[in-house]
This record gives sequence, C-alpha cells and structure tokens, in this order.
Amino acid sequence: MSLLDRIKASFEPAPVHDVLVYLGAHRGKGLSRICGRYRKVYCFEANPKMAAKLRQRFAWRKHVEVVEAAVTGVDGSVTFNVSSRNGAASSVGKFSEDFPGVRSGRLFVAESITVPSLDLDRFLRERSISRISAYVSDIQGYDLTVLKTMRRWLEAGLVDEITAEVAKDRNIYADLPDNSLQGFSELLDSNYNLVAQGWSILEDGVFAPPAGAWEMDCRWRLKSLR
Repeated sequence: MSLLDRIKASFEPAPVHDVLVYLGAHRGKGLSRICGRYRKVYCFEANPKMAAKLRQRFAWRKHVEVVEAAVTGVDGSVTFNVSSRNGAASSVGKFSEDFPGVRSGRLFVAESITVPSLDLDRFLRERSISRISAYVSDIQGYDLTVLKTMRRWLEAGLVDEITAEVAKDRNIYADLPDNSLQGFSELLDSNYNLVAQGWSILEDGVFAPPAGAWEMDCRWRLKSLR
C-alpha cells in the first residue's frame, strides 16, 4: 500500500453494514461515496476499460472486488454497446431512435464488443452470501430484468435496500424489456417501501423525479426494517 493509500485508509470509518452489490459502477464516483460503509463490496462493470480504471481506483480498498462482466442473469457472453458519451449510458441494449440525445446525433453506439455475462444469483451463492445489505443497480435499461432474477432473495426479504435507475415511462433502450416504475412496483411492493426518488444522491422521504429526464433513481427498503 502506498503512503497516500495508507493515509486514506487511516480516515476510513469502520464499516457498519455487511454486503454491498453494485451493478454498473462505470468510473466509480457513486461507489466511492458509499463503499466504506460495507464489510464486503462486489462491484460489476461490463466495459473492460472502465473495469480497469475501477481496479486501479479501488486497489487500496481490499474489501472491494471488481468483477468485469455484464450482469444479465445468464452465464456466458453478451454484446455490449459502448456509447459515444465517454462510455456513459453504455448498455446491452440499443438506444431508442426518439431519445433526444440520439435524435440530435450527440449520443450513439461508438463500439459494440463481446463481454462475459453473469448470473448474479449463482455468483453470490458460490460465495456463500446469504444476505445483501444494499443492492445498487445502474445498468442502463436492464435493471428490472436482472432484479427479477433475484426474486428468491426479494421474496425471502434477504435484500435490505435496493437502489435502481428506473424509466419514468418506457425504456430508452428500444430492444430491452420493461424498466418502468410500475414494473418495479409490481415486483417489490409486497415486501418493500419506496423511500426516495430523484437523481444520484437520494434522501429518504424526498420524492423529486428530475424534470425533463426519461429516467430517475429510486430507492426501496425492506418493510421490516422501518
């Protein structure tokens, strides 16, 4: 560990939660804000260039494991579409043609690559994980589809908190399934309460979907934890 890393580690608070599962970390900005709260972090990123940056950025945090794969619910491989926006908004899906950034020509698929795909349920069971403290999903239009593969965990109340990027109405990725708030509600409402809506940094009790955006971030918490 370098001197700078030792200094950082000396200010790191003791973790207060157990396991964080973070899907679609990109450059790690959002992950860096919260990863110190957890004993173990599994961070998934499909873009090989972003995964390499994550491994470098979090090398000093020995409790953070960076997994280079697209979480799809199926082990194998998948086509991953890297966006023109410096990799942001990259997805296993392709943009809808009427999405404003696509219409203007500012946003497009710059490169399509084949990456490993992963079944998250199998991955966690093989690591003897029996409970998830927090589940964060930012996988660009595929969030609900993957969360459905975790139905066993959700129905048993084995995930304490869920944060996901949600489509306000229809999915902005034309070839992907439903990712709407209604779809999440149908999956989660029996065991979870919606506690926040907004963009990026969420605050419990604040429901402020960003105006003019096609997407928003939402957080749910297990009802028994109220």
